[in-house]
Amino acid sequence: MKNMRAQKGYTRVKNNRGQAMLIMVMVLGASMLAVSAIVGYVTLQELRNAGDIANSTESIYAADAGIQKAFYTLFVTCSSTPQSCSSLTNLTPPSLSNGVTASVNVSGAYPSIDVKTMGHVGRVYRALEFSTIPTN
Repeated sequence: MKNMRAQKGYTRVKNNRGQAMLIMVMVLGASMLAVSAIVGYVTLQELRNAGDIANSTESIYAADAGIQKAFYTLFVTCSSTPQSCSSLTNLTPPSLSNGVTASVNVSGAYPSIDVKTMGHVGRVYRALEFSTIPTN
């Protein structure tokens, strides 16, 4: 019976050390691949962020333009005719010619208002906020 199994190609492997080594090589290879993928992803994100510095600068200036428009409306228009400041919540965002958008959100009633502005270019958003507190 033993001879028949040997002739048909049935042989027993008595030493399994090669299988353990193969499994360890596969596990180490998979872990190295995972670490390489994570490092590559982090590097890509850092490169994107470095490239967005110009967009970030434009976004912050757009948000600042919204703040400046609100200041202008508040201190020029409202100081001369305070009754016209009831429509301060309908403040239109500044128009910018370089593709940058800005939004202005005004809440509260004159003279105590909160202004939130946001500049947007590409994937970058930057926001600024100010509040007025009346003094007696």
